[in-house]
Amino acid sequence: AAVILFGALVITLLVFEQASLMAVCLASLEGMRMTMIGSLYFTASRVKNIFLFTLNLVIRVLLIALPFIAVAGAIGWGLISEYDINYYLAETPPVFLAAAATIGLVLIIMLGVLIRNLLAWSFTLPLLLFGPVTPSQTFKLSHALTKGQKTVLFIALGIWALAATLVGALVF
Repeated sequence: AAVILFGALVITLLVFEQASLMAVCLASLEGMRMTMIGSLYFTASRVKNIFLFTLNLVIRVLLIALPFIAVAGAIGWGLISEYDINYYLAETPPVFLAAAATIGLVLIIMLGVLIRNLLAWSFTLPLLLFGPVTPSQTFKLSHALTKGQKTVLFIALGIWALAATLVGALVF
């Protein structure tokens, strides 16, 4: 519960940060200049919708992830609960390797489902900030807007993530 709450708080902070950055970018695209106070006001004026959006996002991600996590936990409990984890790590019996491989496969499938859904929801925050929609409506509308474009979004966001990682590593 603490990990979920902490994760939700981190996501909320990131969403507020993105909302402020999107406001600055939109103002710049329209030839206006937005100050830091202006971007904070923009975000603060939408705090209720942003919070409801973040809550909706966290619940949706949890509803997707929890069944996979439960299956992985059941596999671990069923296959490797006889001894202490240190035994399995030190001796690496075949049952441990089978459990690790099976759990890894379940988590990779979960990651694929999560990525597919997150790509479908990639327009939710801009729709919420700049469109006349409620937080729950943004998910359905974003899903409709991204239909047939997930490969392009995956490549674009993958390149962006790779570039951000490389620039971060270079600066570090």
